[in-house]
Amino acid sequence: QIRHLGLRWNNTSGAGVPDKLIQLWETGKPALLTLEIWSQVMNRYTGQKNMLDQINDGEFDRKINELAAYLSKQTQPVWLRLNPEMEVHVDRYPWQMTSPAKYKASFQRIAGMIRKAAPGVKMVWAPAGYAGTEEYWPGKSYVDLVTVTLKSGSEGMTDKYPEEKSLTAL
Repeated sequence: QIRHLGLRWNNTSGAGVPDKLIQLWETGKPALLTLEIWSQVMNRYTGQKNMLDQINDGEFDRKINELAAYLSKQTQPVWLRLNPEMEVHVDRYPWQMTSPAKYKASFQRIAGMIRKAAPGVKMVWAPAGYAGTEEYWPGKSYVDLVTVTLKSGSEGMTDKYPEEKSLTAL
């Protein structure tokens, strides 16, 4: 009964509320939003600013505030899952293979802004359950729900996870 929508941002300008998000509310069902914030520049090895630095320096504030203002007007329960699978050491998302301190600071910044404008929104921390997960924990005052991503795209990019087996093979 919960609807899920992924939002992918790749610029810092305010762009209003996406049509897909508006359509989600028309269903009247609770919503899980996965927010992925991507840097315009994907190569983090060139010395150009990383998206976590952009978030922490306030470059996404306008966009975050627009989303928070919109979410504050919704009557359905809302869970906001932010930049998942952060601890897996692969190059799938721009927030992976980065500083845990910067990730935590960006999560805390966004959660703080959302909570201030839309206190009913529940913040979701979503690691993949990989070794080192605890280094990215933003703290219980910023997280309402913890999920673990099973069979993620990040998981498929590394051989650190055990191969899947059927129950009959066990």
